[in-house]
Amino acid sequence: MTAHYADLLADPAVEAVLILTPARLHFTQALAAVRAGKHVYVQKPMTETLQEALLLEREVARQGVVLVAAPGQALNPLLGRLRDLLQGGAVGTPFWVHAPAPAWGGRELEFGANPAWYFREGAGPFRDQAVYALHLLLELFGPVRRVCAMQTVTVKRRSWSGHPFFVTGPDNVVSQLDFGDGLLATVGAQWCCGGPRAEPFQIGIYAVEGSIESRRYLGAWPITFEVRRTTGETTLLELQAGEVPALTDPHLSFVPHVWADLHHLIECIRAGREPLAGAAKARQVVEIIEAVDRAAETGETQEMGARA
Repeated sequence: MTAHYADLLADPAVEAVLILTPARLHFTQALAAVRAGKHVYVQKPMTETLQEALLLEREVARQGVVLVAAPGQALNPLLGRLRDLLQGGAVGTPFWVHAPAPAWGGRELEFGANPAWYFREGAGPFRDQAVYALHLLLELFGPVRRVCAMQTVTVKRRSWSGHPFFVTGPDNVVSQLDFGDGLLATVGAQWCCGGPRAEPFQIGIYAVEGSIESRRYLGAWPITFEVRRTTGETTLLELQAGEVPALTDPHLSFVPHVWADLHHLIECIRAGREPLAGAAKARQVVEIIEAVDRAAETGETQEMGARA
Protein backbone atom coordinates (compact mmCIF):
# COMPACT_ATOMS: atom_id res chain seq x y z
CA MET A 1 0.00 0.00 0.00
CA THR A 2 1.34 3.43 -0.94
CA ALA A 3 0.06 6.98 -1.25
CA HIS A 4 2.63 7.84 -3.92
CA TYR A 5 1.89 7.10 -7.56
CA ALA A 6 5.58 6.96 -8.51
CA ASP A 7 6.14 4.21 -5.94
CA LEU A 8 3.29 2.19 -7.41
CA LEU A 9 4.71 2.51 -10.94
CA ALA A 10 8.17 1.49 -9.69
CA ASP A 11 6.86 -1.70 -8.07
CA PRO A 12 7.73 -4.69 -10.32
CA ALA A 13 4.89 -6.67 -8.76
CA VAL A 14 2.34 -4.26 -10.26
CA GLU A 15 1.33 -5.43 -13.75
CA ALA A 16 -1.66 -3.17 -14.40
CA VAL A 17 -2.91 0.19 -13.18
CA LEU A 18 -6.56 1.25 -12.93
CA ILE A 19 -6.99 5.00 -13.37
CA LEU A 20 -10.24 6.08 -11.70
CA THR A 21 -9.34 9.72 -11.02
CA PRO A 22 -10.87 13.03 -12.21
CA ALA A 23 -10.67 13.44 -16.00
CA ARG A 24 -7.99 16.14 -15.92
CA LEU A 25 -5.53 13.58 -14.46
CA HIS A 26 -6.19 10.72 -16.89
CA PHE A 27 -3.59 11.64 -19.51
CA THR A 28 -0.60 12.28 -17.26
CA GLN A 29 -1.31 9.26 -15.07
CA ALA A 30 -1.98 6.90 -17.99
CA LEU A 31 1.08 8.08 -19.89
CA ALA A 32 3.31 7.60 -16.85
CA ALA A 33 1.93 4.08 -16.33
CA VAL A 34 2.41 3.12 -19.98
CA ARG A 35 5.99 4.45 -19.98
CA ALA A 36 6.63 2.38 -16.85
CA GLY A 37 5.58 -0.70 -18.82
CA LYS A 38 2.28 -1.18 -17.01
CA HIS A 39 -0.98 -2.25 -18.61
CA VAL A 40 -3.70 0.35 -18.06
CA TYR A 41 -7.44 0.69 -17.57
CA VAL A 42 -8.47 4.33 -17.80
CA GLN A 43 -11.88 5.74 -17.04
CA LYS A 44 -13.67 8.07 -19.45
CA PRO A 45 -12.81 10.21 -21.22
CA MET A 46 -9.34 8.81 -21.89
CA THR A 47 -7.80 12.29 -22.23
CA GLU A 48 -8.94 15.91 -22.33
CA THR A 49 -7.56 16.72 -25.81
CA LEU A 50 -7.04 15.00 -29.13
CA GLN A 51 -3.32 15.78 -29.05
CA GLU A 52 -3.03 13.95 -25.73
CA ALA A 53 -5.05 11.02 -27.05
CA LEU A 54 -2.82 10.66 -30.11
CA LEU A 55 0.34 10.78 -28.01
CA LEU A 56 -1.00 8.18 -25.55
CA GLU A 57 -2.14 5.92 -28.39
CA ARG A 58 1.32 6.04 -29.98
CA GLU A 59 3.03 5.39 -26.64
CA VAL A 60 0.84 2.33 -25.98
CA ALA A 61 1.92 0.88 -29.33
CA ARG A 62 5.57 1.76 -28.68
CA GLN A 63 5.65 0.13 -25.22
CA GLY A 64 3.65 -2.93 -26.28
CA VAL A 65 1.24 -2.76 -23.34
CA VAL A 66 -2.53 -3.18 -23.21
CA LEU A 67 -4.75 -0.15 -22.63
CA VAL A 68 -8.50 -0.56 -22.15
CA ALA A 69 -10.50 2.66 -22.12
CA ALA A 70 -13.95 3.08 -20.63
CA PRO A 71 -16.74 2.78 -21.45
CA GLY A 72 -16.36 -0.57 -23.19
CA GLN A 73 -19.53 -0.46 -25.26
CA ALA A 74 -17.68 -2.54 -27.87
CA LEU A 75 -17.79 -5.45 -25.42
CA ASN A 76 -21.58 -5.73 -25.58
CA PRO A 77 -22.34 -8.67 -27.95
CA LEU A 78 -25.80 -7.27 -28.55
CA LEU A 79 -24.33 -4.35 -30.50
CA GLY A 80 -22.77 -6.73 -33.00
CA ARG A 81 -26.14 -8.36 -33.62
CA LEU A 82 -27.81 -4.97 -33.89
CA ARG A 83 -25.16 -3.82 -36.39
CA ASP A 84 -25.74 -6.95 -38.50
CA LEU A 85 -29.49 -6.36 -38.40
CA LEU A 86 -29.07 -2.75 -39.56
CA GLN A 87 -26.61 -3.66 -42.30
CA GLY A 88 -29.00 -6.39 -43.44
CA GLY A 89 -31.68 -3.77 -44.08
CA ALA A 90 -34.18 -5.08 -41.52
CA VAL A 91 -35.63 -1.59 -41.02
CA GLY A 92 -34.42 0.04 -44.20
CA THR A 93 -32.02 2.98 -44.33
CA PRO A 94 -31.35 4.70 -40.96
CA PHE A 95 -31.61 8.48 -41.22
CA TRP A 96 -31.66 9.72 -37.60
CA VAL A 97 -30.42 8.61 -34.21
CA HIS A 98 -31.51 10.20 -30.93
CA ALA A 99 -29.25 9.67 -27.91
CA PRO A 100 -29.99 12.00 -24.98
CA ALA A 101 -28.08 11.77 -21.70
CA PRO A 102 -30.18 13.44 -18.99
CA ALA A 103 -28.00 12.85 -15.94
CA TRP A 104 -28.23 13.98 -12.33
CA GLY A 105 -28.71 17.68 -11.73
CA GLY A 106 -30.47 20.30 -9.64
CA ARG A 107 -29.03 23.22 -7.69
CA GLU A 108 -28.30 21.37 -4.42
CA LEU A 109 -26.26 18.30 -5.30
CA GLU A 110 -26.45 15.02 -3.41
CA PHE A 111 -23.14 13.28 -3.93
CA GLY A 112 -20.72 11.33 -1.75
CA ALA A 113 -17.73 13.58 -2.47
CA ASN A 114 -17.47 17.20 -3.58
CA PRO A 115 -18.53 17.13 -7.27
CA ALA A 116 -17.62 20.75 -8.08
CA TRP A 117 -14.86 19.67 -10.50
CA TYR A 118 -17.52 18.09 -12.74
CA PHE A 119 -18.84 21.60 -13.43
CA ARG A 120 -15.60 23.26 -14.46
CA GLU A 121 -13.89 23.73 -17.83
CA GLY A 122 -12.47 20.48 -19.13
CA ALA A 123 -15.19 18.39 -17.46
CA GLY A 124 -18.96 18.64 -17.86
CA PRO A 125 -21.83 16.33 -18.78
CA PHE A 126 -20.82 15.73 -22.40
CA ARG A 127 -17.45 14.28 -21.38
CA ASP A 128 -18.94 12.34 -18.48
CA GLN A 129 -22.25 11.10 -19.91
CA ALA A 130 -22.43 11.50 -23.70
CA VAL A 131 -19.32 9.31 -24.04
CA TYR A 132 -21.53 6.24 -23.56
CA ALA A 133 -23.63 7.14 -26.59
CA LEU A 134 -20.58 8.16 -28.64
CA HIS A 135 -18.82 4.83 -28.08
CA LEU A 136 -22.05 2.98 -28.90
CA LEU A 137 -22.69 4.93 -32.10
CA LEU A 138 -19.13 4.41 -33.33
CA GLU A 139 -19.64 0.66 -32.91
CA LEU A 140 -22.85 0.71 -34.92
CA PHE A 141 -22.15 3.27 -37.64
CA GLY A 142 -18.41 3.93 -37.84
CA PRO A 143 -16.61 7.28 -37.81
CA VAL A 144 -18.28 10.68 -37.64
CA ARG A 145 -17.66 13.01 -40.60
CA ARG A 146 -18.93 16.39 -39.38
CA VAL A 147 -20.02 17.96 -36.08
CA CYS A 148 -22.05 21.00 -35.07
CA ALA A 149 -23.17 21.90 -31.55
CA MET A 150 -24.57 24.38 -29.05
CA GLN A 151 -23.89 24.55 -25.31
CA THR A 152 -24.84 26.77 -22.38
CA VAL A 153 -24.34 27.24 -18.67
CA THR A 154 -27.95 26.91 -17.55
CA VAL A 155 -27.54 26.75 -13.76
CA LYS A 156 -24.73 29.17 -12.93
CA ARG A 157 -24.57 28.63 -9.17
CA ARG A 158 -24.90 25.32 -7.33
CA SER A 159 -24.09 23.96 -3.89
CA TRP A 160 -22.91 20.72 -2.31
CA SER A 161 -23.52 19.98 1.38
CA GLY A 162 -24.26 23.65 1.95
CA HIS A 163 -21.10 24.83 0.17
CA PRO A 164 -21.87 27.02 -2.86
CA PHE A 165 -19.78 27.07 -6.02
CA PHE A 166 -20.01 28.64 -9.47
CA VAL A 167 -20.40 26.60 -12.66
CA THR A 168 -17.68 27.58 -15.14
CA GLY A 169 -18.14 24.86 -17.78
CA PRO A 170 -21.21 24.11 -19.95
CA ASP A 171 -23.84 22.05 -18.14
CA ASN A 172 -26.23 21.74 -21.12
CA VAL A 173 -24.87 20.50 -24.47
CA VAL A 174 -26.57 19.39 -27.69
CA SER A 175 -24.61 18.14 -30.70
CA GLN A 176 -25.45 17.02 -34.21
CA LEU A 177 -23.23 14.33 -35.75
CA ASP A 178 -23.09 13.53 -39.46
CA PHE A 179 -22.12 9.92 -40.18
CA GLY A 180 -22.53 10.31 -43.93
CA ASP A 181 -24.87 8.36 -46.22
CA GLY A 182 -27.81 10.45 -44.97
CA LEU A 183 -27.47 9.48 -41.30
CA LEU A 184 -27.56 12.22 -38.66
CA ALA A 185 -27.49 11.82 -34.87
CA THR A 186 -28.52 14.10 -32.03
CA VAL A 187 -26.43 13.49 -28.91
CA GLY A 188 -27.05 15.64 -25.87
CA ALA A 189 -25.98 15.77 -22.25
CA GLN A 190 -26.96 17.99 -19.35
CA TRP A 191 -26.73 18.34 -15.59
CA CYS A 192 -29.82 20.48 -15.09
CA CYS A 193 -32.70 18.04 -14.75
CA GLY A 194 -34.47 18.45 -11.42
CA GLY A 195 -37.48 16.20 -12.02
CA PRO A 196 -38.25 12.80 -13.55
CA ARG A 197 -35.86 12.06 -16.36
CA ALA A 198 -35.36 9.49 -19.07
CA GLU A 199 -32.92 6.61 -18.85
CA PRO A 200 -29.50 8.23 -19.47
CA PHE A 201 -28.28 5.49 -21.80
CA GLN A 202 -31.28 5.28 -24.12
CA ILE A 203 -30.96 5.26 -27.88
CA GLY A 204 -33.47 5.53 -30.70
CA ILE A 205 -32.63 4.62 -34.30
CA TYR A 206 -35.14 5.74 -36.93
CA ALA A 207 -35.15 4.33 -40.44
CA VAL A 208 -37.25 4.46 -43.60
CA GLU A 209 -39.00 1.15 -42.92
CA GLY A 210 -39.02 1.00 -39.13
CA SER A 211 -37.35 2.01 -35.88
CA ILE A 212 -35.22 0.50 -33.11
CA GLU A 213 -35.30 1.76 -29.50
CA SER A 214 -33.53 0.58 -26.36
CA ARG A 215 -35.81 -0.70 -23.61
CA ARG A 216 -33.78 -2.31 -20.79
CA TYR A 217 -30.32 -1.56 -19.43
CA LEU A 218 -27.62 -3.17 -17.34
CA GLY A 219 -25.49 -0.33 -16.07
CA ALA A 220 -24.45 1.61 -19.17
CA TRP A 221 -25.27 -1.29 -21.51
CA PRO A 222 -28.56 -1.45 -23.41
CA ILE A 223 -29.54 -5.11 -23.16
CA THR A 224 -32.93 -5.04 -24.92
CA PHE A 225 -33.86 -3.31 -28.17
CA GLU A 226 -37.38 -3.18 -29.56
CA VAL A 227 -37.42 -3.46 -33.34
CA ARG A 228 -40.58 -2.09 -34.98
CA ARG A 229 -41.31 -2.31 -38.69
CA THR A 230 -43.80 -0.31 -40.74
CA THR A 231 -45.51 -3.63 -41.55
CA GLY A 232 -46.64 -3.74 -37.91
CA GLU A 233 -44.22 -6.47 -36.87
CA THR A 234 -42.44 -5.95 -33.53
CA THR A 235 -39.58 -8.07 -32.20
CA LEU A 236 -37.12 -7.87 -29.30
CA LEU A 237 -33.36 -8.11 -29.60
CA GLU A 238 -32.00 -9.14 -26.20
CA LEU A 239 -28.69 -9.91 -24.51
CA GLN A 240 -28.95 -13.39 -23.08
CA ALA A 241 -27.80 -14.35 -19.59
CA GLY A 242 -24.29 -15.78 -19.61
CA GLU A 243 -23.22 -14.18 -22.91
CA VAL A 244 -20.70 -12.02 -21.05
CA PRO A 245 -18.88 -14.07 -18.38
CA ALA A 246 -17.89 -10.98 -16.38
CA LEU A 247 -21.53 -9.94 -15.86
CA THR A 248 -22.48 -12.37 -13.09
CA ASP A 249 -23.09 -12.07 -9.37
CA PRO A 250 -21.67 -10.32 -7.40
CA HIS A 251 -20.74 -7.98 -10.25
CA LEU A 252 -24.30 -7.05 -11.17
CA SER A 253 -24.92 -4.84 -8.16
CA PHE A 254 -22.52 -1.99 -8.97
CA VAL A 255 -21.51 -0.55 -12.40
CA PRO A 256 -21.52 -3.97 -14.10
CA HIS A 257 -20.12 -2.55 -17.35
CA VAL A 258 -16.92 -1.62 -15.47
CA TRP A 259 -16.48 -5.26 -14.42
CA ALA A 260 -16.76 -6.20 -18.10
CA ASP A 261 -14.07 -3.63 -18.95
CA LEU A 262 -11.70 -5.02 -16.31
CA HIS A 263 -12.35 -8.60 -17.33
CA HIS A 264 -11.50 -7.60 -20.92
CA LEU A 265 -8.24 -6.00 -19.78
CA ILE A 266 -7.17 -9.20 -18.02
CA GLU A 267 -8.17 -11.37 -21.00
CA CYS A 268 -6.16 -9.21 -23.41
CA ILE A 269 -3.10 -9.22 -21.15
CA ARG A 270 -3.18 -13.00 -20.81
CA ALA A 271 -3.83 -13.64 -24.51
CA GLY A 272 -1.52 -10.89 -25.77
CA ARG A 273 -4.18 -9.46 -28.06
CA GLU A 274 -5.45 -6.01 -28.96
CA PRO A 275 -8.48 -4.87 -26.93
CA LEU A 276 -11.82 -4.16 -28.56
CA ALA A 277 -12.17 -1.12 -26.29
CA GLY A 278 -8.73 0.33 -26.75
CA ALA A 279 -6.97 3.64 -27.27
CA ALA A 280 -7.97 4.03 -30.93
CA LYS A 281 -11.70 4.01 -30.22
CA ALA A 282 -11.30 6.27 -27.19
CA ARG A 283 -9.24 8.69 -29.29
CA GLN A 284 -12.10 8.96 -31.80
CA VAL A 285 -14.45 9.89 -28.96
CA VAL A 286 -12.04 12.52 -27.62
CA GLU A 287 -11.86 13.97 -31.14
CA ILE A 288 -15.67 14.26 -31.26
CA ILE A 289 -15.78 15.91 -27.83
CA GLU A 290 -13.13 18.42 -28.85
CA ALA A 291 -14.98 19.14 -32.10
CA VAL A 292 -18.23 19.68 -30.17
CA ASP A 293 -16.51 22.26 -27.96
CA ARG A 294 -15.01 24.00 -30.98
CA ALA A 295 -18.29 23.96 -32.93
CA ALA A 296 -20.19 25.45 -29.98
CA GLU A 297 -17.57 28.18 -29.47
CA THR A 298 -17.28 29.18 -33.14
CA GLY A 299 -20.78 28.44 -34.42
CA GLU A 300 -19.13 26.60 -37.33
CA THR A 301 -19.52 23.00 -38.44
CA GLN A 302 -16.35 21.00 -37.79
CA GLU A 303 -14.89 18.53 -40.26
CA MET A 304 -13.53 15.39 -38.63
CA GLY A 305 -10.19 13.68 -39.20
CA ALA A 306 -7.54 13.24 -36.51
CA ARG A 307 -4.76 15.80 -36.62
CA ALA A 308 -1.32 14.79 -35.37
